[in-house]
Amino acid sequence: MSKDFTFVSRQFGLRETLPLCEIQDATFDDVADRLYKLLLSPEEIYKSVIEIRDNILPLPQREGVFKFFYVSENNHIPIPRAERVMDFYERTGRSEVYFFVDVIGGGVQYPALTIGVLSQYAFLAHALDLMQNFRVHGVFSLAEYNVNRFRLSKVVRDRYRRTLHVFIEPTPQYPRTPPLVVTSPAAADPCFSHGGRLDWAYARGTLQPVWNLTWMDRNPLVYLLDELFVKYRLAL
Repeated sequence: MSKDFTFVSRQFGLRETLPLCEIQDATFDDVADRLYKLLLSPEEIYKSVIEIRDNILPLPQREGVFKFFYVSENNHIPIPRAERVMDFYERTGRSEVYFFVDVIGGGVQYPALTIGVLSQYAFLAHALDLMQNFRVHGVFSLAEYNVNRFRLSKVVRDRYRRTLHVFIEPTPQYPRTPPLVVTSPAAADPCFSHGGRLDWAYARGTLQPVWNLTWMDRNPLVYLLDELFVKYRLAL
């Protein structure tokens, strides 16, 4: 296999081309490690990105997170970091992707760590865990729709074989309170009757939402996916 695969960063002015045969079994997470080493030479370039934002976390606690995407019809489409490079190439036919480094903990409008900010970090950790296990949970897209504001999305089918978009994003006190789940168009179930927003059902024999039984688990979003599949017949 002689085809090349190119990673482009406008942020760093970097264009790195690698033989596809060399990275075909690697995930984008593996490639991120390789690109990270490139950016450390010279190290000042990478540090400049970490330091440039007025970050709510002290400098030693900041983490640069690699995000990959490709452009289709002027849309930036995220690439799950757990996906193999060869799987992506076979899925899209594309041999050039873009990446940038974001800084977890950034955002000048947040002068201190608040419950709302912490909820985003908790959700991001749970979302990345789902994406890294995409062979089990399916391929989700993770979008940062505002500074450090994240949303999971996926195209699914309901029990009537209709195509729906499912969007999951944290509430201000996530994970103590359940995430906001919206389908577009609305799923054909009374629990989605408010513009496609899921009204959480209460667990049988209790006076608390189903979410309250699982929110302290390592990743309560896994139970949410089970709920959407088993109870509402959304084929995730």
